[in-house]
Amino acid sequence: MPNPIAASATASQGSGRSAQYAKYSRSQGSRFDLPKLIQPYLQRIWMIVGLVVCAAVGTAVWAMRLPPTYQSKSTISVNRQQQRVISIEGVGQDARMDDTVMLNTIVQSVRNTSVLRRIVSTNRLTTDERLTGASGKSISEDSAVAAINGMLTVKLRPGTLLIDIVVDSTNATLTSLVANSAAREYIADRAERAFLSTQTGSESLRSEVDRLEKKLRTSEKKLQDFREVHQMTSIEGERSLLSQQLVKAIAEADGVHNELQLLQSDLDQASKSQDKLPELMAIKSISSMPAVIGLSQQILQQQVLLAGYTNRYKPKHPKFIQAIQQLEDLQRSQSSVIADSLAVLKKRVPVVEAAESSIRSEITKLQDRVQALNRISSDYAALERDVATDTALQQSVLKRIKELDLTKQIDNVPLSVSEIAPEPKRPSGPNRTRYVLQGALAGLALGIGLVYLLQTIDGSIRTVDEAEDRLQIPVLGAISIDAGSQGQTFPRLVMVDEAHGLTAEGFRSLRASTAMIGRAADIKVRLVTSALPGEGKSFCTLNYAASLAQLGQRVVLVDLDLRRPTIGKRLQMNPDDPGVSSFLLGQKSFTEIQHPTRVPGLTVIPAGPRIPNPAEQLAGSHTREFFEALTSAFDVVVVDTAPVNSVADTISLLPFAKIVLLVIRAAKTPERAVFRAISEMRRVGAQIDGLVLNQLPKRGGYGYYYYYYGRDGYSSAGVYGAPDKKG
Repeated sequence: MPNPIAASATASQGSGRSAQYAKYSRSQGSRFDLPKLIQPYLQRIWMIVGLVVCAAVGTAVWAMRLPPTYQSKSTISVNRQQQRVISIEGVGQDARMDDTVMLNTIVQSVRNTSVLRRIVSTNRLTTDERLTGASGKSISEDSAVAAINGMLTVKLRPGTLLIDIVVDSTNATLTSLVANSAAREYIADRAERAFLSTQTGSESLRSEVDRLEKKLRTSEKKLQDFREVHQMTSIEGERSLLSQQLVKAIAEADGVHNELQLLQSDLDQASKSQDKLPELMAIKSISSMPAVIGLSQQILQQQVLLAGYTNRYKPKHPKFIQAIQQLEDLQRSQSSVIADSLAVLKKRVPVVEAAESSIRSEITKLQDRVQALNRISSDYAALERDVATDTALQQSVLKRIKELDLTKQIDNVPLSVSEIAPEPKRPSGPNRTRYVLQGALAGLALGIGLVYLLQTIDGSIRTVDEAEDRLQIPVLGAISIDAGSQGQTFPRLVMVDEAHGLTAEGFRSLRASTAMIGRAADIKVRLVTSALPGEGKSFCTLNYAASLAQLGQRVVLVDLDLRRPTIGKRLQMNPDDPGVSSFLLGQKSFTEIQHPTRVPGLTVIPAGPRIPNPAEQLAGSHTREFFEALTSAFDVVVVDTAPVNSVADTISLLPFAKIVLLVIRAAKTPERAVFRAISEMRRVGAQIDGLVLNQLPKRGGYGYYYYYYGRDGYSSAGVYGAPDKKG
């Protein structure tokens, strides 16, 4: 029997190691790690470089076909002597001329449609060949406006009162013409708007002020009278309190109603079942009662015990007969307990009905009080809105009248043309070098974004660092595949056939890492599993066991994947050879199921012939006897189990393991599948001691440094007794 104190100490040590490692991983993850950040981009640098080159070449070809462009600039000066003006965009903005907001408004106004139409009309640009580009043909005014708008760029010189109007075009003469015309026409347009704004209906605004003042006094009088009659402050407080009480009462009523419906439904179903135990047990209200749950668990345990006796004893055996009698007694007790539960449910119905009726009555009263208060409150809110609206309208009209009176005092528009645009003598563009650089930068951004997208879509774990950062579990072994071993399948005993290879060194590293977990006597049983099939679990288990045997230990490799056994295939054994299933069924003794291998010190116990109920057999009492025999006869027990996410066989074996290793296939196993396997094992209290990253891609870079020693000339020769190739 395993020592419970030693097992508890080992579990606490494993939990402490995991907590320390998780704390270390969090501290490492909080640091900015530039090499790890750029590693995905270095792996796909060819993609980024290709996109940069293609974008740069494409942009260069496009830029070479662009025609030469000319640039001309005129300047508008803002007169600081004028103190106040009315905004062109509408009367109502009273600001200083040197205010940044006003200057930016002027910048935007230069490109107004009205100004652009004045430029087109004054210079007859609809028929000008310099704009239309075809002799004898004219274009519409809207097309001309759109063309001029595309040429214009209006900018404010920082820290000055100067506004630059820049025009870019393929015709030098047209460039200077449009720049000068834009400055002149904007000033003329502004002058016309300012004049018209001062001639609008000042008298109508004053009469509107009188009307609004009378209406405001009436609204204020109504509001004051309403406050005195209804005491609005106390009404608002009571309304808020009643609303809270109503919400709470409705929630309680819904809960009580749902409970009543459930009780009535369960009682109806119970009356239709006519004392049939299976149908009564299917009723949720009955099956959830503590007495029924406890008795059901006892019946289930007795059925499991009876199933175990079926394989061990004959029907007339005293233990078998006693187990059947106990099961029948429990089943008879079940009928009595269910009857008592039905009586409890029937007594509960009138209590719940009374509670629901009381709550519904209270809700009706609260709703009536809330409606009364809402009618009063809505009248008050309407009066208050009238006062606020009338006040805002009156203030707005008074402000508009003051602005109009001020505008009448302005004699001229405080703008002038301070710089005339000359006709350009040489082209200003296009800047083909800048376009090429912009294209290259766009290609670089596209490449980086594409690499990031590919990295995000790929949900697998590729490197040791990724595994430890994401899963917070240490990687005890990183298995890389030698170039000469690619494509090989059975058999793959690399610890013997390829003892000097990179793959064998990975298993030696795994052996050393697991040896440091605890004392040899405390970590005899070592369980190896995976999240999904096809991760290379059996391959890793076989070679890991062989590496332990090469140290001179008595090692046994047990294949407990009874559904899809693989160890026997890898060692070219007969599928019908006696194994674990033979022992569990009592067909063979412990000694008869042991098979030697070509690795000295390594014994294999295969899965044995197929059985129809592997999960039940592994959960039986013979499994404990099997592990006790293993730990007594061997120094180290290495167990190969089924994938955790596929079947539940592994869960029942976790309590016997002192070290649990999870195999992950690099660049293939989805991260979500690994998280699910870890959650399943932790749900039953199992501690995962480490990960084995299998088939690590053989390429350099950050995160692949765990097998660099293979490149630097380090070998197992002289350490493990293998001859050196150099003699």
